[in-house]
Amino acid sequence: LGIWLLPIIGVLLTSTRSLADINAGNYWGMPSHWAIIENYSTVFKTTPMLRYFINSLVVTVPTVFATLILSSLTGYSLAKHHFRGNFLIFALFIAGNFVPAQILMIPVRTLTLELGIYDTKFGLILFHTAFQTGFCTFFLRGFVKELPHELVESARIDGASEFRVYWNIIIPLISPALAALAVLEFTF
Repeated sequence: LGIWLLPIIGVLLTSTRSLADINAGNYWGMPSHWAIIENYSTVFKTTPMLRYFINSLVVTVPTVFATLILSSLTGYSLAKHHFRGNFLIFALFIAGNFVPAQILMIPVRTLTLELGIYDTKFGLILFHTAFQTGFCTFFLRGFVKELPHELVESARIDGASEFRVYWNIIIPLISPALAALAVLEFTF
């Protein structure tokens, strides 16, 4: 764990040093002068870093939310409903994971131009949601598949709608998987 965190620790330590310390090669020792406030205020005054951070949140939060909702609905449907073409649809989700995003960049660009969402945050949200839903569906289908089918059947017998079964039974039971996916998707 320490080896993984070493670069982050190095960046954080460097961000607290004065330029003289950095130029002198004092990367890991105690700084001769703590320059935390000066360094961070300079970054926020001279660069649009806060705007970049807000832009990242504006794109990331809706993407993670939309991906988790779509993939949990799809994973539930593919795991607990038996219909013709079920496995084919699941296979398409798996196959989509093997297509590199670079191959689809030109068609996606053309599509976003035609839809009028090129160079917009909405287009970026849609792009990331579309490309991440396949993996998340694959991941969540496995979790839902392992849930006892009797839970779903008993809820249906009690008169619960399909959405109620999904929302009140499936979502609470797969919440650990949703949390893990949320972290993974947020970092992606």
